[in-house]
Amino acid sequence: MWMKLLNFHPEKGIYDLLISNASYDRDNGKFECKVKAGGSGANLHVQKYTLTVLTAPQEPAIAPGSQVTVTEGKRQELTCSSVGGSPDPQVKWYREGRAGERFNRSGITAEGSELLYRVAALYSHPVSFYAKREISQIQVITSRSTFYPQQL
Repeated sequence: MWMKLLNFHPEKGIYDLLISNASYDRDNGKFECKVKAGGSGANLHVQKYTLTVLTAPQEPAIAPGSQVTVTEGKRQELTCSSVGGSPDPQVKWYREGRAGERFNRSGITAEGSELLYRVAALYSHPVSFYAKREISQIQVITSRSTFYPQQL
């Protein structure tokens, strides 16, 4: 159920708009409040507002999968992708719990946010990589991938 209610009390100068059950498709965007002259209808004052409806993106997906075996000395490409979200969240790679710029090469596609990370399999033990998609300061969605090096 969606409603827009107007708290309308001209004698007190109150013209409030209340949007309940906000929807991204319906309510995300610009709103205007106009004060018009009686009779002519000419605009005396116009105030514009931008309403951003927050929506969560889909959980990040890591390709080629959550457990990857790679031959030592070879390269492996990891792609983290996620669709949706408003506003566009940040997507970051973390290795062993630490973020680093060298891990993060991001881009925005028509389908959503995507991160690409190329890793050289020079590790002799399993290494975990995390992809985090931050939605505002409150919510974080995480995917994890573990590499298992393979000796030749």
